[in-house]
Amino acid sequence: MNNNITVCIFAYNESARVLRCIDNFKDLFPIIVIDNDSTDDMRERLTAAGHRYVTIKNPGFIETPDVMDKVEAAIDTDYLLIASVSEFIPLALLQRYANVAKNNTHDVVRAFRVSVTAGEPIPISGQPRKGFPGELRFYKKGAVDYSGNQVHDRGRMVCAPERVLSLVTDESCHFYQFRDYDCARTERTHANYNDVLAKQKYDAGTRFSWLKMIAHSSKQFLNSYVRFGSWRFGMLGFLHSFYRWHMEIGIWLRIWEWENNLSGPGVKEANNTLRTQYEKKLAEEKLVLK
Repeated sequence: MNNNITVCIFAYNESARVLRCIDNFKDLFPIIVIDNDSTDDMRERLTAAGHRYVTIKNPGFIETPDVMDKVEAAIDTDYLLIASVSEFIPLALLQRYANVAKNNTHDVVRAFRVSVTAGEPIPISGQPRKGFPGELRFYKKGAVDYSGNQVHDRGRMVCAPERVLSLVTDESCHFYQFRDYDCARTERTHANYNDVLAKQKYDAGTRFSWLKMIAHSSKQFLNSYVRFGSWRFGMLGFLHSFYRWHMEIGIWLRIWEWENNLSGPGVKEANNTLRTQYEKKLAEEKLVLK
């Protein structure tokens, strides 16, 4: 379809799903898998199937200059499409990407991603309305700046506004994220995100605030459950909204722990201090018994 676009599939330990994802783009664009130093047999499966990959370790999320500069250096095309093994992109959107790259009409194309959980399109980021930014997944090299990004930030466009094409309200160009999340996986994934995001905030000077924790977490829940309409999906929608609240709480509690030296090493140190006191008292009591 177009040889001026490289599909960059980000994956970690995705041996079971990576080839299915590649089929989405096979015979349409050049493809490269960006391997996050996987420990399963994903790289062996890619090699056996004749697919290209490069290993680029990320710090818990991909939207950083250290990662994306290496990705851009690894490809020969002017345009790149960021893809995930959990996603499916319909042909209508791929054709729009191909036309843009062929005619160089835009530097960035933004589209709306529908998040599907257990077969239900539960909204995560809002509705595809006019003015909604959409996902920043397809762009020309150099059109996006990732410096200063935090977890879930999309990056900053550095091209002229007229060089940005928004397809957010075009339903035929929506793409789909299939979130294979149950409670256990959600909690594990959010814990990893929270470790990174809380550290970014703490290093930037953010300090614990009861008011901010309550306000920010409540906003996450109300946006998801009421504003975006997760209430329409019963308990499944409630679970999703609850975990948005829970994730925000986890960020603030980590910041509180670091402020008070009560993260892992601090907890061990406090426990060891008290245990040492008990052990000293026990030694003294043993002497009395002799």
